[in-house]
Amino acid sequence: MKYCFGCMERYEDTLNTCPFCGYAEGTVSDNALHLRPGTILQERYIVGKVIGYGGFGVTYIGWDAVLETKIAIKEYLPSDFATRVLGHTQLTVFSDNKNKQFNDGMKKFINEAKKLAKFHSTPGIVKIFDSFEANNTAYIVMELLQGETLAEKLKREKKIPEDDAIEMITPIIESLKVVHSDGIIHRDIAPDNIFVTNSGEVKLIDFGAARYATTSHSRSLTVIIKPGYSPEEQYRSKGDQGAHTDVYAVAATLYKMITGVTPPDALERRAFFENKQKDILEPITKYDKDISDNHETAILNALSVRIEDRTPDMQTFLDELNSEKPVTRRVGKIKKLDRLKWPLWAKIAIPSFAAAVAVFSTLLMTGVISFDAGLKTKVEIPEGQTRVPSVISKEYNEGADKLKASDLLVEISGLQPSDIPADLILYQDIEAGTVVEVNTLVSVLVSSELIKQPVPNVQGTEYEDAKEQLEGLGFKVKVKKEYSDVIAENCIISQSVPPEKEMPENSEVTLTISIGRDPSKEFHDKQLEVPDFSGMTFEEAYAKASSLGMLIKVTDYRYSKEVEKNRIIESDPAAGELIMNRMSVELVISLGYAKVSVPKLELMEEAQAVSQLKSRGLKANIRYEYSDRIKEGLVISQDPKEKTEIEPESTVNLVVSKGTEASDMPDVTGLRRDNAEEILKQNGLVVTTSYKTDDSKTIDTVLSQDPAKGEKVHRGDKVEIVICTHETTVTLTDLTGLTRANAEKQLKNKGLKVNVIEVESSSANAGKVISQLPASGTKLKKNETVTINIGKHTSTQDTGNVQGGNTGETQSPRDTTMQTAKKTTKETERQTTKQTTRSTTKATEKQTSSKVYIVEFDENYSSAPVSAYEYHAGDTIS
Repeated sequence: MKYCFGCMERYEDTLNTCPFCGYAEGTVSDNALHLRPGTILQERYIVGKVIGYGGFGVTYIGWDAVLETKIAIKEYLPSDFATRVLGHTQLTVFSDNKNKQFNDGMKKFINEAKKLAKFHSTPGIVKIFDSFEANNTAYIVMELLQGETLAEKLKREKKIPEDDAIEMITPIIESLKVVHSDGIIHRDIAPDNIFVTNSGEVKLIDFGAARYATTSHSRSLTVIIKPGYSPEEQYRSKGDQGAHTDVYAVAATLYKMITGVTPPDALERRAFFENKQKDILEPITKYDKDISDNHETAILNALSVRIEDRTPDMQTFLDELNSEKPVTRRVGKIKKLDRLKWPLWAKIAIPSFAAAVAVFSTLLMTGVISFDAGLKTKVEIPEGQTRVPSVISKEYNEGADKLKASDLLVEISGLQPSDIPADLILYQDIEAGTVVEVNTLVSVLVSSELIKQPVPNVQGTEYEDAKEQLEGLGFKVKVKKEYSDVIAENCIISQSVPPEKEMPENSEVTLTISIGRDPSKEFHDKQLEVPDFSGMTFEEAYAKASSLGMLIKVTDYRYSKEVEKNRIIESDPAAGELIMNRMSVELVISLGYAKVSVPKLELMEEAQAVSQLKSRGLKANIRYEYSDRIKEGLVISQDPKEKTEIEPESTVNLVVSKGTEASDMPDVTGLRRDNAEEILKQNGLVVTTSYKTDDSKTIDTVLSQDPAKGEKVHRGDKVEIVICTHETTVTLTDLTGLTRANAEKQLKNKGLKVNVIEVESSSANAGKVISQLPASGTKLKKNETVTINIGKHTSTQDTGNVQGGNTGETQSPRDTTMQTAKKTTKETERQTTKQTTRSTTKATEKQTSSKVYIVEFDENYSSAPVSAYEYHAGDTIS
């Protein structure tokens, strides 16, 4: 039995698709940022498919292997400030001030868990079981709610009868009484944050906007808006927010439930009232003539724009809803604000403006946006050395220029397919901030479009051929074995992913392989006449062979102008010939003859590029060239270009990199140090200098060099020159791993100067020497300067992969028992990749408008807008 990562039910190992939910085994998320199904967290939680995500987090279905129950796992994942490489668990946080913003947001994420954990026994609030930090981010483990949001229910049913609506909202009101008594207000109550389970329970979810109210009317809260449901005070960071703020939102939700109409925006109501002396909130009786007077009055009291007129707390609201005595309508006069003069565009744009405020304020609330600029201290870099800049998230050309400007060499080491924009640098092999020698080679990993390609048809073919073809296209192959009376031994009976279905790289394809006829069944040798298989489909041929007791296999899928796609072209032996039933008939099947689109092959490994062409029925003609820009073995260019439509079996010309061209090492012995260094640097070589005491030679001249004159060298290679001195020298020892204090002490005891560079690194390296210049073993004169790169502590923890191992690859528990998940050993994992993205974050899970406005007002909201900016869907707000 195995677990389905779509619903966490168990089903038979022989099946490839879950019989309960239809989830196909091997399905991977389309989003490279999401954890792969099967990832194990904290040695007990198994991650399933994604069930919801927004700009700041993603929620997965999960399984608790200790308590043996379904759960929901919420991961903090603000995609504008962090990312991960496909197939890896570690999250990479962007550099510079985004690191601080990420950490501030993560603290608030963890605080959400702590807030909710206080109300574990409160029926109307989702239960929290656990929270922890791992993979450089944080997780909340909570009860899995199965059902739908109130918003989804209303979309389907339009309205809910009055009594049913009040019965549904009552647990929310009761729960908020408890929450408010602890000094917390939710501030984001709306139909999309209320969940109706399949058993009929109603739960309040998503406390991400919740804040502690310092007084009953707090004046120091962040702006967060949900048009139609947020009261007027929520539009101002210094608005009087308290229990009455949530009362308005609950009443607005109840209004929507009964009428099917979202209430007008609170600011629009106020602005209209001041101009027309009329509230544009329609009475509920307009939509439901049978509603009781008390229910309507209670809801309208709770929806009063002015706090002074509004129902003050949840208990009063509940009392008025359930009152048998007539409820008095509280209607105050809205005092007109003389300076609040709304232009026409502002009245039109209020809903869109409010949505934009929600986006902006959510970013601000979570610490994703901040207004403090990080002050940088001046760092002294010795001559001949340079500091590696951060080029992660830069477009390749921009990043390469930045590295070259720092006297560094750059080389593309490969592509990382993902759904983020192409040509961004995802990884650099030397940490930003590290001081290195001039001309050091920095290798970078560049993003490319997520490769989705059709799975080839391998039914009936030999297993080794099928495996080679699938793995050449980047798919992972799993195997099952079965007896078959039709498919020849070691050939493919079936494949888990249908032919031609487009799947991302690393997707699993399970092949069911024939192990021949079942030996337990009676079998007799006999001679058979081969039928005419030509024109049949594989399925038809299978049925025909089965009826005759004949074995078949496919030896080739071939392009044909004459035979329709998926029809058999020929068989061997041919129709009418005789064959023993122990032998198999070999079939050739047509692929048709449509034009083929050339895939993008540039920067791919040569073997992968050839496989890509072969899978499309194309041939490769390869030529090799030297390249200072692209790593050896990667494709430099292709002809025809990608997306060109060409005939099947055409040839695509590829130019593959041979790496940098070697040159002869120049002779610099006898030259002055500065002249020698200049010559070597112009040749793209990294120069390291050591001293030797020799009173017979001229001071500061080169005594020897390694490599020697005439040896082959490449750009970025290290060259050591030994310089003559008449002074006593000291030998530099290995300082890596020492604390800063111990390293400085050792160097000063040798009479050397110290240049300390702080480099952001994992907590394991915090305060310790990561690297040094010059290297250990170098002989130096006294008072020479030694640079030590010290790990700087960051607040994100570098957590080990709970699967063990160093690749960051997740392990699937499909072939193991749940006990394996409980017993998994933690090992420390070095973060092997640094990926980034410049994709636009969805700050809210719902897109409210295709056009939004950012509008600036003074803090009292009592004057005309100071300024306004128009944005469209997809724009980045910064």
